[in-house]
Amino acid sequence: MILTLIIWLFVGCAAWGYGRIFLSVRSRDESGTSNLPPESLGARLYLGLLCLVCLLAAAALFIPVRWWVGLMAAGVGVFLSVSGYDRRVGYRDNSVRAGALLLAFLTCLALFVSTREVNFFDTALYHQQAVKWLSDYGLVTGLAMIHVRYGSPSSWFAGAAALNHGFLAGREVPIVGGICFALLAVTSLISLWRITQGRLSVNLRTLAWVIFSGMLLTVSVLWNVEAPLSPDLVVWIASPVIALLAADSFGDPSKRAGLVLLASALASTVKMTALPFVAYSSVFWAWCFLRNPGLRGKLLKYAAAATFVLVLLLASNFKTSGCPLFPSSVGCSSASFSVGAEVAAQTATGIERFALTGARQTPLLLLAAVCASLLALRLSPSDKFVYHGVGSSLCGVLFVVATAPNPRFGMGYFLFPLALAAAALFCRAHSFHANSLAEKRPFVHAAIALSLLALCAASVFQLTGVSELLVPRKLASTNGDAIHVLNRRHNVYTTLSVSEHRIGSLVIWQPESCQCWDAPLPCTPDLSLSGVELRDPGRGLAAGFEAKIRSASRISDCSSQSDLLQR
Repeated sequence: MILTLIIWLFVGCAAWGYGRIFLSVRSRDESGTSNLPPESLGARLYLGLLCLVCLLAAAALFIPVRWWVGLMAAGVGVFLSVSGYDRRVGYRDNSVRAGALLLAFLTCLALFVSTREVNFFDTALYHQQAVKWLSDYGLVTGLAMIHVRYGSPSSWFAGAAALNHGFLAGREVPIVGGICFALLAVTSLISLWRITQGRLSVNLRTLAWVIFSGMLLTVSVLWNVEAPLSPDLVVWIASPVIALLAADSFGDPSKRAGLVLLASALASTVKMTALPFVAYSSVFWAWCFLRNPGLRGKLLKYAAAATFVLVLLLASNFKTSGCPLFPSSVGCSSASFSVGAEVAAQTATGIERFALTGARQTPLLLLAAVCASLLALRLSPSDKFVYHGVGSSLCGVLFVVATAPNPRFGMGYFLFPLALAAAALFCRAHSFHANSLAEKRPFVHAAIALSLLALCAASVFQLTGVSELLVPRKLASTNGDAIHVLNRRHNVYTTLSVSEHRIGSLVIWQPESCQCWDAPLPCTPDLSLSGVELRDPGRGLAAGFEAKIRSASRISDCSSQSDLLQR
């Protein structure tokens, strides 16, 4: 818990520095975080995080993501953060009390996440293994031949790889996985506190952020994604951030369209389910490009930066699978390290098929998102934040429904219109009852106190050892370690069992179940192709893999037990 809190504060400082690239302070009154709107604070930290992990993902193309690589990348962000600190900012007594409350709340969150059992199926299936590959070898050529899930690497895993060393090896999962959970909870607390203290007026953007955060926090706990390494929660948060950037009152219109495009590209490196944001922001960018001839030079610079990020995404996919848009078979190479178009097509078909098995809630969520969008537009017809929020969300909803209609792949797209509509309704009601929140200040304070007690109580209940007060529990890594296999088909407490097998020049570890957890590399339930060999036996695993003589592909059935079958 203590190390989790320290790392969160350090990474938050680095993210704040990188966030200055996107949301620079525009007035002296906003030089301190105490005067920055909470939703802007959250957006700035979120975009800074995306910048940080994207830098680490770029480094992974060439070198392993060692601890010093992460320290250097974070150090630059800390320098940017400290260099922008204004010592002239004063702090009143109530600011000190608010800071103490914030630190106490963050400590409770760190305790809750550090003691949380990591039982998310995909984290044990391939998330932690992907982190191990990045931390030990970097991005390995042909890695998707070991497991198809490695064919589309996430920059979020590169961030975790920087911590997967020394005594933190196998313990970094809740630290990194809980960052976005803490971001949502802390910014929501700041919003409610400042509104009830009369330091922030009730407005649509803040309320939409708070309501949306509350929805995602609830879903995260119910679906067990608050502590694991799932990149889904990271992408879900992008919905309000994109709307905030698109509707921000920058003096230069080119900055608005350019930053939206760049932020969308950064989110896509975390998971390709964020590609609808790229499509929406591209249209927005083109519209600004045509309407502002004098700003085309600046817009082209932003487009070049976004293109660089997207090239990084395509290059990472191509290096691991031979397919730039894996699991799509478009552009798949026939090189010896490529899994080939056939395996890519089978993987895409499998994702679509299993998406349909968990799509029972999709029609209801789709109907709710459409109705909420119409209501939000009706209640706030002139608010650009609503227009961009609805537009980008519906773009994502259409993408999810058309490709893999399961809520997990786009929960942010479905929920953000609901948050907008709820916030618009509350603002309309608040206009008739101006003192409604001020009158409920004691209830809000009581709710904050109860949340702190609930987090502490849950942490004590989850605690398995005093050592978790210092560091999170370690994932299973050797035979006999306890594991919890949890999805819609299974809820079994058992032990890890992996055995060594030789296939040609390749020695792999195969788990008795589908999950490798933190077992030694290379671990896989089944190879993506028969005939997989080391590219250069002399260099070992670092050289990558190839299949010079391809046999019939045999995709593992483990994918059917993961993603869409998670509770």
